[in-house]
Amino acid sequence: MTKTNKIVTAVVVLLVVVLCGGLLTVLFVHKDKTDVKPAEIQYNATFGEKFEEEHPVSTLSRTDNMSVAPYAYKDTELFSDKRITKIAAPVGTVTAVDDNQYFTLWVIKSDVVKAGGKIAEGTEKTYKVYIPREEITSTTVNKWITVDLSDQFIYVGADETLAFMKADDPVICKYADGGELSFIYDLTKSGREQTTQSIYYSIWTDDVVNLKGKNISILGDSISTFGGISNDGTNANTNIKDNAVFYPKYEIDKAEKTWWEQAVDSTGMNLLVNNSWSGSKVTNGNGAAYDKRATELHDNTGNNKGTNPDIIAVYMGVNDFDNNVELGAFKELSEVYTKENGYITPENFAQAYAITLHKITQKYGKADVYVFTLPYNSTNKDTATMDKYNDTIRSIAKYFKCRVVDIGAIDGYEYEKYTSDGLHPNEQGMDLITDLFVRTLKSVYKK
Repeated sequence: MTKTNKIVTAVVVLLVVVLCGGLLTVLFVHKDKTDVKPAEIQYNATFGEKFEEEHPVSTLSRTDNMSVAPYAYKDTELFSDKRITKIAAPVGTVTAVDDNQYFTLWVIKSDVVKAGGKIAEGTEKTYKVYIPREEITSTTVNKWITVDLSDQFIYVGADETLAFMKADDPVICKYADGGELSFIYDLTKSGREQTTQSIYYSIWTDDVVNLKGKNISILGDSISTFGGISNDGTNANTNIKDNAVFYPKYEIDKAEKTWWEQAVDSTGMNLLVNNSWSGSKVTNGNGAAYDKRATELHDNTGNNKGTNPDIIAVYMGVNDFDNNVELGAFKELSEVYTKENGYITPENFAQAYAITLHKITQKYGKADVYVFTLPYNSTNKDTATMDKYNDTIRSIAKYFKCRVVDIGAIDGYEYEKYTSDGLHPNEQGMDLITDLFVRTLKSVYKK
């Protein structure tokens, strides 16, 4: 993977936030301005200031047990409508010298902070920020540690803000006496304000592209399903009512944890139709994409009847690969379609994929189409053939002028880490897909 080296600017905002018994403050907010290539999963950023030298851990004389966590800024607009890409913390102590040392980052509703209230159960999202093992040689750490968060899709909505720490986090950070800005703490009970102490974090943020008003439809398999949505024949498209679903399952128990809902929520898009069918292939069998489903991505119900998508995401092919469907080849449209004879019955994956994209681009000519390549999985470990599948997807996408969300090109992808069962994404896997899709969208639709 080639990392982006073009770093334009980093905006550093000095923030001091108050603490009681260890209430925290963020010192810097960095805004990445980089040219992001879709295959990348790492963010490049620079602080612009040597904050570690300006605020050395030795000047942060206190370490707290965080018994009244979590904490949140009274200024709730610091991170609103932002993606959190990296964080640095002045780590004081950890509970053990191992890989399981972390502190908690929360995304909560801003109204809770403004009202000094309590976080309502089910409205929060929490993320564990793990300290790299190589940074820990003793339970006493006492140094600044930077953690890349690019493999977690941490998005703070327009009506949300960040909060920090849980009382039982194994990582405890340093802080100091004094404070300039009010801070709300004890938000799991009843938020209270204190101004006597501050601790320091450095945060990098990145804008998420604004696609409000655009309709997106999905053509997918089990990875993109969710019950009540991908088989919603009442409010989306009547033809999807019998679609088989996989999720909710494992830790993906809410639609908000899926890659497509995270993309919708963070960009402001409207989900028009999710025509995903668990177990479906591009080629043959129930729910074959090349057949009817490729042209069932518009809303044919209710008040939105006749509405077509502006953006279409096609994430299919893994079931063809796992079932050893012949790959085949595709060079030009006349191999699969002519005006005189219409479409052929495809004999292999390449032909079926080409028919699928041709049908989509013909019926929804004004839509931007994004096709997803496939990550390795444990069901079929023939990586050489998987690479050929992905090359075929890229080639056919190029022929039909579709954009590629290149999941298959992610350097270091491990299905043991990113899936629940070797195939279906867990939360971290969903985050990875969201991240790549949203940044691919951003490369096309400039904010």
